[in-house]
Amino acid sequence: MGSAARTVCAAIALLLLLAAGPARADHVILQNGNLVEGEVSVDEAAGVVIVRRGGATLSFPMAEVRKIVEADGPASDDPAPAPGPVEAAVIPLHGSLTHFRARQEFDRVLEEALALRPKVILLEIGSPGGLTAVGQHLAKRLLAVEGPRTVALLRGPEGGAHSAAALVALACEAIFMAPGQSIGAAVPFRQMPSGTPAAVTAKFASRWRADFRAVAEQRGHAPELAEAMVGVEGGLAEVAAAGKRAFVPAVGMEPSEDPEYRVTILCAPGEVLTLTSEEAERCGLARAVVPDAARVLRGYRIEPAAAQVLSDPLVSARKVVGREQDRLERDLAELTELTERLLQRNPSNGRYEVDPKTGEFQDGGAEWRRRTRECLRNVRKSLKTIEEIRARLTREPDLRADLQWIARLERDLVQFDAELQRFRQLTAPPR
Repeated sequence: MGSAARTVCAAIALLLLLAAGPARADHVILQNGNLVEGEVSVDEAAGVVIVRRGGATLSFPMAEVRKIVEADGPASDDPAPAPGPVEAAVIPLHGSLTHFRARQEFDRVLEEALALRPKVILLEIGSPGGLTAVGQHLAKRLLAVEGPRTVALLRGPEGGAHSAAALVALACEAIFMAPGQSIGAAVPFRQMPSGTPAAVTAKFASRWRADFRAVAEQRGHAPELAEAMVGVEGGLAEVAAAGKRAFVPAVGMEPSEDPEYRVTILCAPGEVLTLTSEEAERCGLARAVVPDAARVLRGYRIEPAAAQVLSDPLVSARKVVGREQDRLERDLAELTELTERLLQRNPSNGRYEVDPKTGEFQDGGAEWRRRTRECLRNVRKSLKTIEEIRARLTREPDLRADLQWIARLERDLVQFDAELQRFRQLTAPPR
């Protein structure tokens, strides 16, 4: 059944329901499962259901209403039970953090999660990382969450949380990992125009390392582990003795299985720390190795049925950027077409009747001036389009365009505008 047919059927069903009983009721159940309580009435002419509660008035299109439940009982023979409270909000984070747009999309989804007032916000992370600025933003937003517990589950085909995604995981109060996952490998690099990675400055690397350490400290994770994920000169070793654990530089340390003084080299000097699920659990970074989100939620005494899965902000970001890139490509194609027409309509390319005796235009230059005015309008339209494209590229850094071509085109158009201004009043063809 198509969406239009479903809308019509929903509207008819609602009208029949209202005809069978009084219009005032206790609850309205929406198609998305949300329940709204209040004093209910129906405006059939406008096609809306109106709910008055606490001095406020809400209205919903009939197509969005599943049913109305009256005070005396259900409004149909097959009532749907009122949905229970959401105890957990699950936010998937699957794929690379390669788009700046992910920051806005994550903020939007996180606000949706907080509006549900859950006990737990669970991030299911499967990401190879990406932009450091995106990882820093997501981590900052998670650290600012008050009320719900923030929990990370590393699970997915990407194999865990690496690079900037590892920082996001560390920003959660608790970390769980599915079998076969890993966390770490957070060496920062910058993307060259050719697409190849290059080393960042020592200053930036130091700041990135400090970010990992600070986030881990704030969330109660071992800061030494977090820092080693970015890279420490002396490597990292785990020393377990007298029931206590310590993380120390690996320089000069030798592995030992002695139960009284066990030494495990987590990463050798000069290497970057990456922990498997089992290693992370043994080091105390991961609470447990679990198969799925259901197991994590039950550990917090939350049944999976009481969890609501929200949209993946990384997927949303990819879609938004894809749409905007397509629109930009269309605008660039229109700009190219406009400039080509502009060159074709160059006054110098026109054919004019010229007085053979005087060498001047027979119409006094009227056609020349008309074509010049047309070109000037199109030149300025093209320059305005370029200005808008530049502003869009600044506003949306994920978009890509040939900036050198745009700069050359802008320079040529400015020069052409000056020439048109100079020759607009000619009375004879230029020599």
